[in-house]
Amino acid sequence: MEVPSSTDWAFPGAGPAFTPNSFFELGEADLARKLNALHCYRDIMRPMPHPRSIEAVRGLAAVRGGQAGMIYAEAFQSVFTNLGYL
Repeated sequence: MEVPSSTDWAFPGAGPAFTPNSFFELGEADLARKLNALHCYRDIMRPMPHPRSIEAVRGLAAVRGGQAGMIYAEAFQSVFTNLGYL
């Protein structure tokens, strides 16, 4: 899963970058619930322009939605794609 400021604050080449390959659509109500839930994490969330600000999280949902042909989306990176028994 994508965690703003954890998956994006790495030096290029220092480790594997977050490369989403799965997107799940969020509706307006879903995004509102997510943003309301984030208010519970007072010690984690930060004011804008931090990546874990409410504004940045909303913007990231719009960017990921645009990448997937949706209004809003959550991005995930599947790393176990060939388990051999499926």
